[in-house]
Amino acid sequence: MKMRTAYIFVPFFFFSTFLWAQKTEPYDIAQRLAAGHEYASAIAVLNKMLLSDPKAYKAYGLRGDCYLNINNLDAAERDYLVFVKAFPNDSKGLAELGLVYNLKHKNKKALHYFNKALLIDPTNAVAHLNRGVTFQDLGDIRSALAEYSAAMKYDSTIALAYNNHGAAIFRNQDIADPSKVDLELAIKEFTRAIELDSGLCDSRGNRAFCYKLLGNNEAALADYNDAIKCNANVPRYYLNRAEVEEKLEKYEEAEKDYDQVATIIPSSAELWLGLGQLHIKTQNYEKAMEDYKTLLQNDSRYKPVVYFNMARLYSLSGSKEFMLKYLVMAKKAGYFKDKSNVGLLQKDKDFDKFRKENDFKAFLNKL
Repeated sequence: MKMRTAYIFVPFFFFSTFLWAQKTEPYDIAQRLAAGHEYASAIAVLNKMLLSDPKAYKAYGLRGDCYLNINNLDAAERDYLVFVKAFPNDSKGLAELGLVYNLKHKNKKALHYFNKALLIDPTNAVAHLNRGVTFQDLGDIRSALAEYSAAMKYDSTIALAYNNHGAAIFRNQDIADPSKVDLELAIKEFTRAIELDSGLCDSRGNRAFCYKLLGNNEAALADYNDAIKCNANVPRYYLNRAEVEEKLEKYEEAEKDYDQVATIIPSSAELWLGLGQLHIKTQNYEKAMEDYKTLLQNDSRYKPVVYFNMARLYSLSGSKEFMLKYLVMAKKAGYFKDKSNVGLLQKDKDFDKFRKENDFKAFLNKL
């Protein structure tokens, strides 16, 4: 039964700290503070420095980097603009300004600065990575793949380049048909990303998704367990792990994962669809009915699939009248416009109890 699809979440940002050598003592102090992630303290030192010498242009670059790392994008933009005006051939500074514009969803400006950075230094791996992210945001997945490949070529230690390349493989192919996706290559990329950075949670979640598509549920479960240990606040990990647990007939564990999603995003359509499917499998039809009613209250766009699943529930519980009623409602809502859903109904064993009934046959013939 076509209930839901999962997606691979792609992490978009790679922050690099660029620290220029400068002999003045306040700048040295700010460098050390920034390197230790004490960005507010570094900014305070640089503020005093620039008050006494507004033309200490390299300080603008370092302060911009600090602002970027605390997500003060407007302040980072102002400082980088001053810096690149003073140092128009600094590839790192131009690339960081491009990153700011990417984070501000100003992708044309982002590309402008990434392009300038890479004209000056074609080997700037971070610029390639973030230009790839920008292309991906714009829907140009082939260009994104090329940029991630370039990032890996010029710096084989950037874990995000491998992660994003693996994830972009899905974006460039038909994820609805796993046979059209090079899952083994994607797994290879995610594995390399994990080797380079064991704390990159998304790579574990992404690799788990590949294993899930391949039907390797044990491997998928192991990776989702690790991904959740790494970051327990990603609903997608719990939703996908619950799917895997259902396939492994670990129904109690699956329900716990859905309950966890309910604490994070209780209005999630995928949550209630998943719970409904789980409760059908465990023959808890009353709960399944409540799941689908909750889904409709939260999002009426799911009427077609909910009505079909309600028909399934009534078939399983032996009510032909209500089964036919909800099949008609599903048809009116547009569920059977997708002819694959007609084939689904023709083969679905949950409707076997009434399959030989004349009124059920009549309904099928009208589709």
